[in-house]
Amino acid sequence: MDAIRADDVARARAIEAVDAPWWSPSLDRGAGAALHAAADAGALASARYLLDVRRVPVNQRDAVEGATPLHRAAAAAHDKGVGGDGGRERA
Repeated sequence: MDAIRADDVARARAIEAVDAPWWSPSLDRGAGAALHAAADAGALASARYLLDVRRVPVNQRDAVEGATPLHRAAAAAHDKGVGGDGGRERA
C-alpha cells in the first residue's frame, strides 16, 4: 500500500508481481482497499492504474465506515482529477 499511497505505480506493479498469490487490490483489512489508500493520499496515477488496469470496484465501501474512495477523496479535499484543472475554471 505504501507504493500506492506514494503514487509510484511502477513500484506497486513490481510488488504485485512478486506477491500476486496473496495480494488483492480490493482486499480491505480494515483501513480500506488499495483505491481507498490512493484516494486518501491524492495519488491520481495509482487510482487510474487501479481503475483502468486492475479494474477494482469504484464504489467499494470500506469495512469500518462504509465510505467509498470518492467519499475519502472528498474528505481529504483532493480534487486534482476533476476536469484537469482541479475543478476550477480559469478566467
